Amino acid sequence: MRILGRVQIIAVVVVLLALLGAEISALALSTMPASEMLWWLNLQVFQGVNALYRHIDHQVGLDYRYSIPYLVALLGLSIFAHARRMRLGLALLSNVAFLMCGFTAYLWYRSQTMAGRASPGETVFTFDEAGLLMTFLIVASFLGLLASHVGYMIGLRRRRNRQTHS
Repeated sequence: MRILGRVQIIAVVVVLLALLGAEISALALSTMPASEMLWWLNLQVFQGVNALYRHIDHQVGLDYRYSIPYLVALLGLSIFAHARRMRLGLALLSNVAFLMCGFTAYLWYRSQTMAGRASPGETVFTFDEAGLLMTFLIVASFLGLLASHVGYMIGLRRRRNRQTHS
């Protein structure tokens, strides 16, 4: 069960650090607009996360700078849940991380294929920097989701075996 908890915390931390990295690079770009590396990070690597924030900004009107404290708080909460062995809290966080990654990947994919929708040709998925980051985040968060469900099933089976043998 400990390995499942570690997989869950790693998945949640990876997703939150990627979102936090996107936020920090966007904030750094606003202070240093001449940096080519920051432009590359924001336009190529964190393209999917930027699609998520554009969608949130369009729907809610939330500025990206306000999400940094929430991401840090979620990161601290997930580390606290792992340290205190709060299995339900960690499982919920890993499920939310997977949903967030899936929604981010959907918005990124949709923003990539908007121009191609009018044409009758096939949509091709390219593995550029943003595609690799999205794939890595989906796989990591899916492993956390899988670990939470496997841990739940193992707990149910143990409980059922104890009741049968009592």
